[in-house]
Amino acid sequence: MAVLIMANGCGPEIYQRYTDYHYITNTTGKLIIHEIIGFDDYDGIDRDTFQFYSSGLINTPELEWEISCVVGLIGAHIPVMIDYRSFHTYSIEDTTALHWKYASDGFADPHIPPYFYHEYGGKTCSDTECNRVLNYYLIVNDSLLSLMQKDYSILEKFKEYYSKNIHDL
Repeated sequence: MAVLIMANGCGPEIYQRYTDYHYITNTTGKLIIHEIIGFDDYDGIDRDTFQFYSSGLINTPELEWEISCVVGLIGAHIPVMIDYRSFHTYSIEDTTALHWKYASDGFADPHIPPYFYHEYGGKTCSDTECNRVLNYYLIVNDSLLSLMQKDYSILEKFKEYYSKNIHDL
C-alpha cells in the first residue's frame, strides 16, 4: 500500500508591513503646512490626521513622518499601498492651498508630479514579516505656490496661528 503525502503549502504566516517615509523640501521661506488625512483601519496607525509645519529655507528633504503598519497576510487580498484619503498643502502667509485625494491622484495630476512623487525604498523579509518601504517627497517652491488657490477656510482651520501672528502678516 502506498501513501501519498501532499504538501498543502501551509507554513508560517507572513505578514505584509508597509513603511512610508514622507519628506518635505521647502525652498520658499514661508510657513507651509502639509497634511494627510484619513486611513483605513491599519494595525499600527493610531491617528487619522498628520500635520507637519515647515518654515524657513530647507534645501534638502526633511523627514515629516514615518508611517508604518501591517496591512495583512501575504497571499491574501491586501492593498498595494497605505490608503491615504487626502493630501493638503497650505501656504499660511498667502492663505492659499492645494488639495488632492489619494496619492495616486497627486501622481496622475499633470501639474503635481514634479512636486509630489514617491520612490521605492526596498523590501526586507524575516520569518514572520516582509516590509516594503516607499519614500514620498513633497517639494514646495515658487512654482508649486503658483498652483495654489486662495482658501479662506484656512483662517478658521488654523485660527490659533492667525490669532497669535496677525500683526506679522
